[in-house]
Amino acid sequence: MASSSLVTQSFYTSFSLSHRLHVPEPYLLFRSSLCRKPISLSATSSSSSSSPPIFLSCFDDPPQENVPEPHNPTIITYDEEEEDEEEEDPILKFFKSRTLTAEDPPQESKFSLQKNRRTSWHLASNFSDLETEIDPDPTKPVSLANQQTPGVHNTPSVAVEILDIAKNLTENQTLGEMLSGFEKRVSDKECVEALVVMGESGFIKSCLYFYEWMSLQNPSLVSPRASSVLFTLLGREGMADMILLLLRNLPDKDEFRDVRLYNAAISGLSASQKYDDALEVYESMDKINVVPDNVTCAVLITTMRKAGRSAKQVWEIFEKMSEKGVRCWSLDVFGGLVKSFCDEGLKEEALVIQTEMEKRGIRSNTIVYNTLMDAYNKSNHIEEVEGLFAEMRGKGLKTTSATYNILMDAYARRMQPDIVETLLQEMEGLGLEPDVKSYTCLISAYGRTKKMSDMAADAFLRMKKVGLKPTSHSYTALIHAYS
Repeated sequence: MASSSLVTQSFYTSFSLSHRLHVPEPYLLFRSSLCRKPISLSATSSSSSSSPPIFLSCFDDPPQENVPEPHNPTIITYDEEEEDEEEEDPILKFFKSRTLTAEDPPQESKFSLQKNRRTSWHLASNFSDLETEIDPDPTKPVSLANQQTPGVHNTPSVAVEILDIAKNLTENQTLGEMLSGFEKRVSDKECVEALVVMGESGFIKSCLYFYEWMSLQNPSLVSPRASSVLFTLLGREGMADMILLLLRNLPDKDEFRDVRLYNAAISGLSASQKYDDALEVYESMDKINVVPDNVTCAVLITTMRKAGRSAKQVWEIFEKMSEKGVRCWSLDVFGGLVKSFCDEGLKEEALVIQTEMEKRGIRSNTIVYNTLMDAYNKSNHIEEVEGLFAEMRGKGLKTTSATYNILMDAYARRMQPDIVETLLQEMEGLGLEPDVKSYTCLISAYGRTKKMSDMAADAFLRMKKVGLKPTSHSYTALIHAYS
């Protein structure tokens, strides 16, 4: 607990954002990590008439470059010396007033979900030890931005016609060449619908040619919404270079200085694992007076976390955006903050953020609870895991397989296979199918208990009998049972 307090001393500003963060010299600030050539987002030209085919030469062979793995997070070390109480930072007082002090309870022999001794717990994370599904999908930022550019529910006939043409193109034909009969017949809204149906059908190259065709019409049919949809589709395909090319050549009109368009671009670049480019696009928004919103904040936090940025750096971005007047108080933003802090083992700080989130009327969801449960499980704080689970159910939140897997892993660590069996039955009673992770927890629970290796083998056979394929974790747990 003392180490957590030391972390708090040097890590954060006041949650009210009224005090600036005092950063010691060794810390690397966020801006210093982006020492790359800035991206210019200003269009080179603008016209309501036909424009030259600036993208067409790049469409024949969309880039398929290998995406580099994100680098490891920067490891930050903290000074062990205690500061004078008179100079104590206000955020330290804030965190200290909400810091856990109780120790983890001794091993219990029976299964009892206790009421949490804290007034308010909450959040969710990845069950990374057993490869759970808690971590957001890499394309989540794309869907997050795309909520502002909704898809098609009733596909118009024009979009269907264009899709049919795309499906029947020969090897040497491009979509733009086959649309000679559609001039003056397609509206900008119908163009968006056509992009969506072609993208969802997998015709990304045809989307690019169609977008080029749109830009050559008089007047141009390219709209901010069409660009947003295309950025989202390109991000899902990992075509970050094409996103940057199109972004640089947007029409120089006020309507294209739309935050939703830039949210989609940042999301697409993040989904393509081009995290530095995504951060540079965000930095460039200030230069063209595009004001970020809460979606920008949520997407950026996810991007920074995936890029390996520290919780401190993520907090700085949140603070800067809040100081600019951006209303960052949303579930997505707080969920990202809690995840960043839990990833670094800063569980108590994550709880403070979650408590503040509840005070502001933002109710925690299942993913938030799973995140906190997983973080405390990794620290072997079983009572806290129990408390979170009990509170989660008390609020009527729907538990998932990941929730039970975390709880079962906690009791497997405590060598209590009887409780793991009970939880497995409870899962099935709720209609949740136990997966390979669930059975691996059971194998591990028996394997860690003396003279129960036969029960571990039986659990392994039960898993195979229901058609689940064992993983390396499953085999490792079984081997340990006989070691």
